Amino acid sequence: MGSGDDNGMDMMRDGSIDGDNSDDEVGVNRGDVQVVVEDESTVLDFGTRLGNSHAGAEDEVDHDDLQQQIQDESIFTLVNHSDSIYCVSSAWVRTSSAELNESLCVATGSGDDTVRLTFMNLVNMTQTEVLCGTGFKDSVSAVAFDSSATFLAAAAMDGTIRIYSVEYPHSRLLHVLEDSGDAFEWIQWHPRGKVLLGGCADGTCWMWSISETRVLLMSTFSSHSDSVSCGQFTRSDNAKKVLTASLDGSVILWDPRGPTQLSKQEIPLKTPSSMNHLKPPGIQCFSENPDGLVMIGCSDGSVHLLSMEPSLRIVNSKAHLVSESDFHERQIAASEADMSDEERDENGEEEEEASVESGIECVLLSETRPLIGVSGGWDGSIVIWDWERGGGTERVRIPSSVESSCITQLLWIDNNHFVSTSASGSIKIWSSKTGECVSEKHGHSDAILCLDIPSPQSTSLSNQTLIVTAGDDATCKVFTV
Repeated sequence: MGSGDDNGMDMMRDGSIDGDNSDDEVGVNRGDVQVVVEDESTVLDFGTRLGNSHAGAEDEVDHDDLQQQIQDESIFTLVNHSDSIYCVSSAWVRTSSAELNESLCVATGSGDDTVRLTFMNLVNMTQTEVLCGTGFKDSVSAVAFDSSATFLAAAAMDGTIRIYSVEYPHSRLLHVLEDSGDAFEWIQWHPRGKVLLGGCADGTCWMWSISETRVLLMSTFSSHSDSVSCGQFTRSDNAKKVLTASLDGSVILWDPRGPTQLSKQEIPLKTPSSMNHLKPPGIQCFSENPDGLVMIGCSDGSVHLLSMEPSLRIVNSKAHLVSESDFHERQIAASEADMSDEERDENGEEEEEASVESGIECVLLSETRPLIGVSGGWDGSIVIWDWERGGGTERVRIPSSVESSCITQLLWIDNNHFVSTSASGSIKIWSSKTGECVSEKHGHSDAILCLDIPSPQSTSLSNQTLIVTAGDDATCKVFTV
């Protein structure tokens, strides 16, 4: 494994967030985060998410029986969690152990309030768990390895983040980051240094510089008025800026040194007047490519292409729906035509169902030309967009009848193929040119909530493409492509 700590203060002084992976210890001149000893607290509250039925005993499904009926094509299965797995991250690592010389390291976070870290050897087909991290008081919502796979960060809905060493045979707790904000929605490491970024449900984002012995709070971002649903270090300028998007419908580009808000773009979202009693639509997801273009997916069923140069601006907007007209208004107008006021009140839950059918759960934007986008809907439909033709046109539409449940995740496999997962437990590989399903993997008995593809390395073992999935059946599986 690689080693070394990024010097956050150097990055602040030279005006960049480049990170140099030096061995210098991070000095703490401001914002020291309290480091506490991890406890072995009892599991408390189980989190909830799409398709999760584990929280209520009356709704539980015998997944062991169901799993026996499903053809399992995975090469590894992790079964140590007792509740839904909400997040997964994977990385290739080297160890001093001859038995596990080069291994796939997989981290999982669960509704059982734990994070687990497992080393998998693809030669001997063995797996060794090196960490069961406890002390969280709510579901673990995000996990991430730093670029050298020496640190693992695990964030939870209780507003804390724990930093662990990635070591064999035993991982160690290094830091606990507290007093930072509300429930964490996501976290991301800087691509070249020990700098961690995280977004919270209270509308704030936080950035720390982390070494093995010290933690420095570098910046707090606080211009969003609702949950920061997604964010990352920008890819188009060597990760010198931060991009965040929120359920409040805004996208913000930041200089993290202040932090300073460089540009803000409000996304035009539609809320039918008859549904004002429901939560307004917001931004669910985005995908940025190295050219500074960003594809946005929203809960009102719209997708948008943004440019970050010279400032954030909308290049194009489209509807994921079959019709460009607003799905909400047509659906509700038809159902309300002959309703009394009492019937309309009783139909409130049905109106909410109608709005769910149009939302976007995940998007992809191609790394290279031609500029292709993919959007996955709550209704199970997938649309492949050609953003360079006719101002943005549908290249292929894969209807919801093909995949009848929510598309939960999308990731590129290569320039011409992407993988999708769904709430029905399906894993499908698609051609982005034709929309054809070229392969399908089986193994999960319930909704898949998280997906990762470890970055290939230079060796023969880690050069093969693997898909790592986990979800509501409380298992994590690894598949070959």
